[in-house]
Amino acid sequence: MIASGDVAGFEVLSAVQSADDDELLVVVMRFHSYDRSIEPVTSAVYRNPGGEQVDDGLNSVLPRRLLPDSHQLGFVGFPRSEIGGEVIVEFRTEDDQEPIRDSARVPVAQD
Repeated sequence: MIASGDVAGFEVLSAVQSADDDELLVVVMRFHSYDRSIEPVTSAVYRNPGGEQVDDGLNSVLPRRLLPDSHQLGFVGFPRSEIGGEVIVEFRTEDDQEPIRDSARVPVAQD
């Protein structure tokens, strides 16, 4: 579980990589809000193990808004990506503060 200050958190639950030519990596996450409503993900990118950054494109299903003290599942698809990198997400609160950016490693195998 990655806690982003006192605003929100997220955790990577699972990831799978397709075997076809586009090498689509799908990352399943659970998003948590704490004391305030949030827009869980205003941006999601992936950094492959080799350092290449990939935007999420159109392969995502993410919650639009979480009320205080809530959680919800979502997934993000990254083309041309491989397991073992880092997913970086950005949260926003409804009071227009600066976005909160945090990251989590996408493990190759379950610990």
